[in-house]
Amino acid sequence: MIGYLKGEVKSDFGNIVLIITQGVGYEVMVPKRTLANLTNGEEAELLIHTEVREDSIDFYGFETGDEKLFFQTVRSVHGIGPKTAMGLMAFDLSDLKLAIESEDVKTLCSVKGLGKKGAERIILELKNKLPETVHEDRKHRAVQSEVYDALENLGYRKKDIENVLRAMPQELAETQEIIKYFLQNL
Repeated sequence: MIGYLKGEVKSDFGNIVLIITQGVGYEVMVPKRTLANLTNGEEAELLIHTEVREDSIDFYGFETGDEKLFFQTVRSVHGIGPKTAMGLMAFDLSDLKLAIESEDVKTLCSVKGLGKKGAERIILELKNKLPETVHEDRKHRAVQSEVYDALENLGYRKKDIENVLRAMPQELAETQEIIKYFLQNL
């Protein structure tokens, strides 16, 4: 199974990107958030979930291990296919976790192809089984949002912002500290 791809982004077709690795092009379906961070002609690194079926081999790509783990956890629910699970990945992971834990069927049903029964099944099967690694409190997300907005307003690309902030020390929690770290480590 392929679990990781690193290569040049050649083109995208909706939410499918073509990643060229050593002369071979892999079509990889990615969440919309990830697609926004990929640029044609630039190198990308994706963690891959491989789905092998009788008539196809499909690749699903994620920027973080948490995203991949969450996708695989949702896929473990009976009747939830990879495209529906990928549709759920359009949500921020903490928002998705909150929707499941608070039994918010309406939010889950907003995903194309997911009806009320499927949403209820996800809630029933995953309510107490969600990966522990998927956590961000609302304050942290608000700070991150402020940081991204400020840096994007200064003209920095989201992909560049994320690359620097991934290496950021965990103890930085205030907006000003994070922006200062970014500017010093760009």
